[in-house]
Amino acid sequence: MLTRIYADNFRCLVNFDMPLAACRLIVGRNGSGKSSVLDVIDRLARFVSGDAAVEESFPSATLTRWQGQDVQRFEIDLQGGQGTFRYQLDVEHERATSKCRVAREQLTLEGKSLYSSKGGDAQLFRDNGSPGPTFPIDWHRSGISMVHPRGDNTHLTWFRERMR
Repeated sequence: MLTRIYADNFRCLVNFDMPLAACRLIVGRNGSGKSSVLDVIDRLARFVSGDAAVEESFPSATLTRWQGQDVQRFEIDLQGGQGTFRYQLDVEHERATSKCRVAREQLTLEGKSLYSSKGGDAQLFRDNGSPGPTFPIDWHRSGISMVHPRGDNTHLTWFRERMR
């Protein structure tokens, strides 16, 4: 179950943090961000599952116009049988060229790292928390979407499938 969403510098959402419950009604005036909240969830799900690149999911047109910042930040908390997963994504934009890339991507379970990337390098962690392999990644894709299921990364693959 999705328990929290955070978005900063996405359309009208600035430092927006919303806890979610099993049943949540979202109401508000036109243009207040209701659709943007649902759109963030959809875009993150498509990105993490590998169905979309960062340019498709978070083009420069989604930056908050009045802020002038070049980084978007997103977080999702997802409650599962193993505990609470927290997914964090920072997208860096170059306004002059309308290009963007993944600056940072991280997945934790109950505060223990499962995956972390910064720049072009990724670190995978095993289910028991021990460091796994490191590998280069494409800055335009989620590194989580590229991890093949194995016996020692079942938490990460569970999260990815739930996001799908």
